[in-house]
Amino acid sequence: MLSVKEEENLYRLLYSGQSETVALGLELAQSLQFSLETFISPIHHVDQWLQEHAKDYKTTTETLAEKIARVLSMQGLTLTYKKPVSLPESIGILKNLRNLEASIVELSSLPESMSQLTELIWLVLTNNRLTLLPEWIGQLEQLEELSLSSNQLTSLPESIGKLTKLKRLTVIDNELTSLPETIGQLKQLESFQARSNKLIYLPESIGKLTNLNKLDLSDNLIYELPKSVGRLSNLKELRLQKNQLTSLPESIGNLTNLEKLDVSTNPLKSLPESISELQNLQSLNLSGTLLPHQLKKQLLRRLPNCSGLSV
Repeated sequence: MLSVKEEENLYRLLYSGQSETVALGLELAQSLQFSLETFISPIHHVDQWLQEHAKDYKTTTETLAEKIARVLSMQGLTLTYKKPVSLPESIGILKNLRNLEASIVELSSLPESMSQLTELIWLVLTNNRLTLLPEWIGQLEQLEELSLSSNQLTSLPESIGKLTKLKRLTVIDNELTSLPETIGQLKQLESFQARSNKLIYLPESIGKLTNLNKLDLSDNLIYELPKSVGRLSNLKELRLQKNQLTSLPESIGNLTNLEKLDVSTNPLKSLPESISELQNLQSLNLSGTLLPHQLKKQLLRRLPNCSGLSV
């Protein structure tokens, strides 16, 4: 049962007018002693209380339906708190949500009703305990940014290829060992960050990401790059440090827009001749490799625009 003070806080929340974005910390939920389920569902005792106490406030000619509509029209919801929380099935009724963040709340699973949030553009689920990304994620076709860093994901579903409007995909600090071939369908992707995983290889389809300008695969177990990486014609930044690469494909010379290349801390023994084609390269990190010192010196002459050479 809500106290008088808690009921007043709830009333003000519903009347706050902040229908664009609501940041609901767990402190607020706990102080009101009602769960997220209660917040986003038309619960009877809330409805009744609103009707009984409406006379105490100067606002309100607003009908009960309008009060509920105010909540349901939310476009943003943020949950960030260092205590466990779960997302209720009823979150699916917030069909107008554009932005949803649930970070540092120890989420271990996602309710299937989230598949109904088809207007989502921005979804951030970082610093949780997710081990599985459901196949229904592919139904969120308006997504432009998906951030899943610092979870325990071991794979990405094939359906991720349906997110054809995605521009930024971040899966840093997970347990990924491979990427699905369907990742090549993300033709609008501009930034893909997957450092600190357990990736061993990349699918050939990675070369289809021709809008990509930033690719971070550092701190993995990758031993070979596919030749298709040479088709990433818009790539400006490529981070491959702390892997198991012994060589780079000749096709890397096709990345003529590349400005930053980091292959440090790899057992590299040679570089392809085509490396000299990277005339826009400004920063090249070769430290911690097995490359002969003489070869490193030659690169200074072959890449005159590369002022940031680390050997």
